[in-house]
Amino acid sequence: MWARWGVGAVSWLLAGSVAPGDARAEAPIGEAEVIRLAVESALLGEREKAEAAIDDALARAASTWANPELEFGHAQVFGATDELEQSVMLSQEIEISGARGKRADAIRVFKKSRSANSRERQLDLEADARQHYFEILHRRKRAELFEARVETLTKALTTLEQRQTRGEASRYDVLRMSREVRSARLALAEERQRATALHGRLAAMLGLKTPPALLEVPLLPEVPPTREAALVQLERHPALEAITLQRSATALEAEAEERKWVPDLTVGAGWKGLDLGVSGRADGFILNLGLSLPLFDRGLDLAEAARQEMRVHLLEYDTRRRELESMLVESLETWKSTRKSAIEFRAELERTTPDLTKAIDAGFYAGESTLLEWLDGHSGLYDDQLTLCDLEFSARQAQIEVERLIGATPR
Repeated sequence: MWARWGVGAVSWLLAGSVAPGDARAEAPIGEAEVIRLAVESALLGEREKAEAAIDDALARAASTWANPELEFGHAQVFGATDELEQSVMLSQEIEISGARGKRADAIRVFKKSRSANSRERQLDLEADARQHYFEILHRRKRAELFEARVETLTKALTTLEQRQTRGEASRYDVLRMSREVRSARLALAEERQRATALHGRLAAMLGLKTPPALLEVPLLPEVPPTREAALVQLERHPALEAITLQRSATALEAEAEERKWVPDLTVGAGWKGLDLGVSGRADGFILNLGLSLPLFDRGLDLAEAARQEMRVHLLEYDTRRRELESMLVESLETWKSTRKSAIEFRAELERTTPDLTKAIDAGFYAGESTLLEWLDGHSGLYDDQLTLCDLEFSARQAQIEVERLIGATPR
């Protein structure tokens, strides 16, 4: 039975959804290639570049000096002595508080938090692509089991029809077995349809027009990491890094607002001409210094708002950290326990199934057991195989979730 279940599995898996003449049929793609194509198709790198360009532009804008001011003056006085006064002055506001630089630094730190958010999106996308990949393999392995069941039932149906011809089996037995064959074929068609639909969705995710051939790999994952090692890696999760960086950027914004008590300096210089009519003309230079008085806007309210936002970030970090740790511990335990159960269950099936299959078939084909007894025995055997397949897939799902949380996606 074990050999029969594997017949044709690899060829159907590799070629089931590949169009004739497609070059990819000769080179099935594995997990790492699926991940690469998914990331490329989503254009995450282009989005990150655009976001970085936005932040770079904002940082330059925040650190740019105010525009200089050019003033022209013309004053005409009429009376006993006509006087004409003309002036030209160029003035520049100079920030001496350093707030502008702090705001630019805050934007640069916020740029890093955007990059961390981008890495989190990539981890989610990679996990989704891996989930699709292994779910297709899972559905196809289930289909292999249903295909083997159809073959077994069809063989038994042929035997029953021959017995009926000789008067050794009832019409009911033949009809009952025919119904079992139809049900198994419907189940097989359903599993294949699900696998095909998932394959199409994966192709769309990878940006391919034709579903690619997939490399067959075991569903059962490798040994999980220890809880301590996983928790250490969790500390570097992009979501936590992004919150930490956002808090640092907000701290810089608070510092910038707190420096508003330092007045801004305005320096001006220019030319001034005075026409005194009959008395002649005088020309000279103008030098002007000015200070803004921080009486009303000293940045106190905005600085307080920034400090409260820092507190919100701190609370958000703690909440997110506990949420991620809870998810990690649960998935890690599922990976460990389900993998162990699958290994033990497979060993038990490999030990007992061959003899049990022989006993069930020998009794039926020798006419020593009834049809219902044979069906019940084989149903149990196939249900065990489906359970094993589902256990291995559950362990793989848990692995994908753990590696998404700790950032350990295969490359």
